[in-house]
Amino acid sequence: METIVTEFINKKICIWGWGREGKSTLQFINKFVQSPDVVIADKNSIDNIAIPYISENELIANIDKFDIIIKAPGISLYNLNIKKTNNITSQVELFLKYFKDKTIGITGTKGKSTTTNLVYFLLKNLNYNVQIGGNIGIPVFDLLMNDKQPDWYVLELSCHQLDSINYSPHLAILLNIFPEHLDYYQSFESYKNAKFNIIAHQNNNDLAIINNNISDIPNIDSEIWNFGENIKNSQRGLFYINNNLIFKDANNTKKLSIDQTKLKLQGQHNIHNICAALLATHFVTGREIETFLHEIYEFQPLPHRLEYVGKFKNIHFYNDSISTIPQSTIAALESLHDVDTLIIGGMNRGINYSELFDYLKKSKVKNIFCIGELKDFLYQNLDNYKDKNVIKFEDLQQAVDAAFQFTSPGKICLLSPAAASYDQFKNFEERGDKFKQYIENFYTKI
Repeated sequence: METIVTEFINKKICIWGWGREGKSTLQFINKFVQSPDVVIADKNSIDNIAIPYISENELIANIDKFDIIIKAPGISLYNLNIKKTNNITSQVELFLKYFKDKTIGITGTKGKSTTTNLVYFLLKNLNYNVQIGGNIGIPVFDLLMNDKQPDWYVLELSCHQLDSINYSPHLAILLNIFPEHLDYYQSFESYKNAKFNIIAHQNNNDLAIINNNISDIPNIDSEIWNFGENIKNSQRGLFYINNNLIFKDANNTKKLSIDQTKLKLQGQHNIHNICAALLATHFVTGREIETFLHEIYEFQPLPHRLEYVGKFKNIHFYNDSISTIPQSTIAALESLHDVDTLIIGGMNRGINYSELFDYLKKSKVKNIFCIGELKDFLYQNLDNYKDKNVIKFEDLQQAVDAAFQFTSPGKICLLSPAAASYDQFKNFEERGDKFKQYIENFYTKI
């Protein structure tokens, strides 16, 4: 702890961004640094704080006058046309600088929250002292606020947290990369490079667990293990083939049986998440996977991820509000049989939807309800599908009401928007909660 604290001693400090991480940073500095010299910068004015405040524009104009600037992950240097300098850093970068050897980091366009929680769950069940944090809503500095250091830190890491950092976790999991956050990045290539930072700075003592469907992996010094469905192109890893897990290393290949009927996590994509989590747990504990494989049957899925809401008026409702890109909506449709009504749409971020359009054209989904900023665009591209009932609605509540009218008895209504929620909601959690609330309210009125 003393080492990371020295980063702030006798320094002129700016906390850039007065959100959850900014407040966490100030709390950390106030606890461990005597008489700190701190100012807060934000694009919005801040009231009722005792710390000096400057505007974001003032900071940018005087960026060299600070010894250290701790930037919040949501602030894009790309959009501000600022290059990262030695005095601009972040909680995650400083954390990894000093605690990388005890850190398991997980990233991916989709699945990172589930996999992070699954790794944490497995290690806790195997009696390891672990802490969980990062992009799941627990700033990493919060994990350092007590004197008890765990055996391992398990961190969910977003592209924003990984962007421009110079350190990688000892054990890194890279789940997948699809076009996303293109409102933050100048290109898909920039987004990919941010994701690759989770492995880019590893050394030959580190481990990288990577989905073998990901191409263009940069040359790295760490030992690479793969997971996925293609075993031929991988020297070692854990693979899902013909309803079995196949573990492969330099010495042998062995089959591990998995009973999918016992899994509470649904879908092929979640099998991949499970493979990554099992591999990480295997390396951390030194135990053979078959000795703790049964633990995954007890893991409860997180809300808003193919969450079964319930059966109402003989219709099964599923909440997959976490799906903000077309690929995850396709994965949800692949996971669930008998989807009769699909609710899609949200914030328009310029994502390519052609893959989803092609999939829906061939699918058995009968009703496609379009909402949000994207409703007109989606409707125009789907309305010519002759066997589909494509309707656009002003909001989610109207779509839910219509689902009770149009969904066939015994079938599924699925919210899997393939778009971000920020056009009409605070976040995907609020969107999913409202979906569940609208279902309950309509059902009680019947």
